[in-house]
Amino acid sequence: MTEPTTSSGGRPSVLRSTVFVTAGGVVAQALSLLTQVVIARQFGAGSGVDAYLAALVVPQYLVSVFVLSLSVSFVPVFIDRQHRHGDSEAWRLASTVLNALAAGLLLASAGGLAFRTPILALVAPGL
Repeated sequence: MTEPTTSSGGRPSVLRSTVFVTAGGVVAQALSLLTQVVIARQFGAGSGVDAYLAALVVPQYLVSVFVLSLSVSFVPVFIDRQHRHGDSEAWRLASTVLNALAAGLLLASAGGLAFRTPILALVAPGL
């Protein structure tokens, strides 16, 4: 395992780790924009493309929220846990958080499936 990046005080650099995670989110959003530009160029405007883009709205929003919240809240907590309690405790925390996110994703998927008609009416009212 690689050593964590440290600041001048010997502590892991929260800023560097946060910037790294946030940069990943920015790259993901840029790729999403590029995907939409390519789709618009290839297929133009139409009801099929509208339906496809409407289907992407909620998942893209959730990814944006989760990436930003993880970069702001989880990275500093993980680094602090790693510094104070060691790698195994930090990774146990990461495992717990990822398992909770997976369970939340499962529930959100089931909810999205159960309430797909009202969600679609909210996201794409004319579709």
